[in-house]
Amino acid sequence: MTALLALIAGVPAHALTLECGPVRSHRLEAGAHAEFRTATAAILMLRESGADLEWKTENSDWRAMAVRPPRLGEVWIDLPAGGAVEVRSPSKQATELYVQSHCGPAPPVAACLRAIEAAASTKTPADVGAWTGDASCAAWAAHDRAYRLSLAGRADASHTAYAAAIAAWRRANDPRREAAALLGQAEESSSAGRALRALLESTYAEIANRRAGNAVFALRARNTQALSLRRLGREAEAGALYRSMLPKLSALGEWNDWALARYNLAIPALQAGDDAQVREHIAAVDAIEPALLTPVMRGRMAILRLLRASYGGDLLEALQQARVAEREFQTAALTSQIVYLARVQANLYRLLGLFPEAWEALARASTLAPPAESPQRTAGILLTYATIERDRGRLGLARFWANAAERLYRSLGFDRESRWMAAFQLGIDWRAGRDPKLWQASARALANGQAVAIACAPYAAALALDDRPAEGLAVLAAPRCRANELDVAIDQASARAIAMVRLGDVRGAVAHLLDFARAVDAALDDAGPALRYAVRRRLLELRDAWIVVDDRDPQAALDFALATHPGVSAAERGAARAGSASAAIGRALLGASESGDWSTAASRALIDSLASTGSRRPARPAVRIGDLQAVLAADEWLLLWLQGAHAGRALWIGAGEARVVTVAGRARLQQALTALHREIANPGAHADALAARASELSALLFAGSPTPAPPTRLWVLADEHLGTAPLALLNWPGQTAPLVDSSTTGWITVIDFADAETSSAPPTLHALVADQAGLENLPLAATEPELIVGALPGQHLNTHRAEAAGPEQLLAALRTPGALVHVAAHGMARTDRLGHSGLWLPPSAGATEPRFLSWLDIADVRLSASLVVLNACDLAAGPSALSQGSLSFAAAITNAGVAQVVAASWRTSDSASRVWVPAFYRALDPQRPETSAAALRAAQLALRDSPHFRHPWHWASLAHYSVLRVRPAAPGAGTAGPP
Repeated sequence: MTALLALIAGVPAHALTLECGPVRSHRLEAGAHAEFRTATAAILMLRESGADLEWKTENSDWRAMAVRPPRLGEVWIDLPAGGAVEVRSPSKQATELYVQSHCGPAPPVAACLRAIEAAASTKTPADVGAWTGDASCAAWAAHDRAYRLSLAGRADASHTAYAAAIAAWRRANDPRREAAALLGQAEESSSAGRALRALLESTYAEIANRRAGNAVFALRARNTQALSLRRLGREAEAGALYRSMLPKLSALGEWNDWALARYNLAIPALQAGDDAQVREHIAAVDAIEPALLTPVMRGRMAILRLLRASYGGDLLEALQQARVAEREFQTAALTSQIVYLARVQANLYRLLGLFPEAWEALARASTLAPPAESPQRTAGILLTYATIERDRGRLGLARFWANAAERLYRSLGFDRESRWMAAFQLGIDWRAGRDPKLWQASARALANGQAVAIACAPYAAALALDDRPAEGLAVLAAPRCRANELDVAIDQASARAIAMVRLGDVRGAVAHLLDFARAVDAALDDAGPALRYAVRRRLLELRDAWIVVDDRDPQAALDFALATHPGVSAAERGAARAGSASAAIGRALLGASESGDWSTAASRALIDSLASTGSRRPARPAVRIGDLQAVLAADEWLLLWLQGAHAGRALWIGAGEARVVTVAGRARLQQALTALHREIANPGAHADALAARASELSALLFAGSPTPAPPTRLWVLADEHLGTAPLALLNWPGQTAPLVDSSTTGWITVIDFADAETSSAPPTLHALVADQAGLENLPLAATEPELIVGALPGQHLNTHRAEAAGPEQLLAALRTPGALVHVAAHGMARTDRLGHSGLWLPPSAGATEPRFLSWLDIADVRLSASLVVLNACDLAAGPSALSQGSLSFAAAITNAGVAQVVAASWRTSDSASRVWVPAFYRALDPQRPETSAAALRAAQLALRDSPHFRHPWHWASLAHYSVLRVRPAAPGAGTAGPP
């Protein structure tokens, strides 16, 4: 009661003046303060005895006793005569505090602890050579070194250092701190992944700490036991231990360890798909005052939210939580967790196709985790490098990194992981088209009896290509080849189709690939747009198998193209729900470990469903060839590209026919596209050289064109690999003039069924001008609203400038049904920062920094505007030929629901706006936003015919994106058949 009254009054419960003499004990109640003064100049010793304490002098802030071990720390403070030190206990745990006022020269241990603390603050090893004869000092130094190694993520080195600390504390006859070092050693065994050793050591540490009176350390030892049991597959025992700890930790007010137990109970619930239990644990921890939790624990809770978001398919929220967790761990200087988060971010970026960002995250991880210090973590980083390179098609580099990871795992004695990496390399060899006989034997060795499912697809494909397709199908049907993650299921679907073709069942192979893609599509019904996009990017891997099938049926090609296209239609953009299917596919995509055995029952059930054969109904009505033909005039064509690594297919659809033809593969197309970009960007390039490059790319893209004369309109649906092709600059086969002379061109991002009813209300017009957003001024951007009004007399234009042209105003305009929105601003898209492609907008009121709106900010937003004109740099695709068009700001706007978008593929001229903006709006019918494609052609012609902007750099960059709306055709409408 005395302590409580003193706390309420804001004064210390104890206010004592100490004379020089022996160590004294004072009981410090939970939350209480104590003040100690010295009558003469002296050194005051404070010693913890099981609870973390904080202290301050009259001229300093509160600080923890920094010398290790925690809860048993000791500090020596110089005080003048009459000087005072205040001590407080921030926890609910009452504790004994030991104090001593020491007169005369500082004892050796005081100088020793000061040296250790100073070394810790400068992050250099403590120099305790002067006190090597003092057993206590040697123990302090050994324990502090073990702790510093632990922070650096060097688990094995820290384990060895803790062994030295245990021996040193034993020599110093200090059983409490010896028991604390035993706990540290057990925790480092756990961090190193040595579960059995950690279980034995933590059991011994619990007994030692209970005997020594270290109640909290005894409970922490139980936490390590539980974690070890989980890793040994004894989940029920681990859960019981965690639950038994909760009331004891709560009674002690040990909220960080209590939250850690909640975290460790939430992880298996997350893996089992029990989202209600996960939410319960998160809510319980959220009810604690954040200041009571350490940065490490706050970071762990962010990791829990990250995993929940990624398993539920909310990849953007997962990225946000990864950044939150990383900031917390940086505050705590916890290198091991920072490295883990860098790998998580790299994987999320990889799934979204943001390969440069993924590389940047891994580079951070590599810097923080040198191979000599953390070889296991380094092997994981090498695996992630290999996966990134495999996904971006650089298979030689992928094999290099995978081979390095395999060698490292083998050197560590990790047999299961090294086998998995060997199987991963087989998949790379398969993609690279190597001779299957060279790797068939090793695939058999991996697949037979060792349950390495990832090896089964290349093994089955090798058998099929060696004229043994029935054996290949038998391999895929074996229980040992049960797919346990989405990438493995995709590979197995491809291998199964190849084997079926070799057996002569082409139609069956076609049906199987379509069934698989449709099953994935159906599983995404309750997923958010970012997860849809990531999963559909994975389905692009099926296109190589489709090309091997070599089916020429146009309807099947259309079905397959739409099922594997990354675009997300407005009809699919309902609010994401935490449904079992999207949760399962999120785990299947994100949840597998290096050894491939971490999938849950829900994930396995989904993968089994995807891998099975049999007819499936599409998740939504399928678009038919006749539906598309109904919206095409007699001289209009729709072109769909399906690219593989080495070959491709093009589907041409006209009003009266449809045909499938063979085109070049991805690598050859990108070489030609890069060469054309290089000529366009060269101001000294000769016109003939530019025309030659354009003709070279045109011949590849338009191979098998159905008519000798260019169409009046060309619609193109392509995946991310061709999004930067300047369609208006290309020429029709047999023609020399660019298409802008004869044809309206544009990209289709989504093919969707039209709404049953359309609004007849007149559209609202909005112009957002960010001419002075804290960057280089755009003087002519300020005049664009007047140019628009002059071209559209009688139309009211809502103009937003300065801070009124910020992200909030832009998003509000984009959400307005039927709105026409014009934006004049700085845009940015860099090949190394595609995730940050977007607009610079003015600072908010009273601020000086411009605000940035990236495509990631709108990826999960539902927009309703009819037309958006983005007069800014780089927003149609990106600054180079290798930029991914599906990751552009313009594509994100159309995927979010805007039917028509105009944007530039590379840098634009502010001065050119005076020519093309009025030309565009003069040709536009505001009541019919679909006229924007033809209006853009008029704008391009105006630039080309002007004296100053004739060069294709100025007009070929402008691109049109749109959603193609169709209505179901009557049965039998249109024609579809092979040529």
